[in-house]
Amino acid sequence: MLVFFFKQKTAYEIKECDWSSDVCSSDLNRWLFTPEYMKKMIGAMKEINPHLAFLPLLYGRQITETHIAQYKAFYDGVVFAYPKDEADIARAHKILGDTPLIIMPASAGYMYESNHKRKATEENLAEEFRMVTDAMAKGLCDGIIPYRGGLITDRPAYKALKQVY
Repeated sequence: MLVFFFKQKTAYEIKECDWSSDVCSSDLNRWLFTPEYMKKMIGAMKEINPHLAFLPLLYGRQITETHIAQYKAFYDGVVFAYPKDEADIARAHKILGDTPLIIMPASAGYMYESNHKRKATEENLAEEFRMVTDAMAKGLCDGIIPYRGGLITDRPAYKALKQVY
């Protein structure tokens, strides 16, 4: 089982981190992140450090056969943010093939509630974490990375993480 935990960040660090990991996922940025630009960007990154890996954060609607066929050569893996259910993970796994798939469950209240249309209780969040853990046990993904909101100790997501893991 692969679970990542990170230190709590300041608002400035969160803004910078979210921008850098989420920038490729925006539908507004498709015009910028062309295959030609991606080739240059990844080449420059590898010149600085050949051991760096590029795992863009993508949402379910972006994990399509067309998108992956166009960009797979640039991806060392994909972080799939907020899958709706195990079938959503299985679909992404099938499309990605041997490309590593890391799941980011919806652990912050507003993300969970907008994705699942129900309250982000400790029990519902624990169910979300179990769902992605079960998907990993079935070989449908390669790791889990909780959204930073799950690491704040007074939030239901933190209690759910402790309950499941």
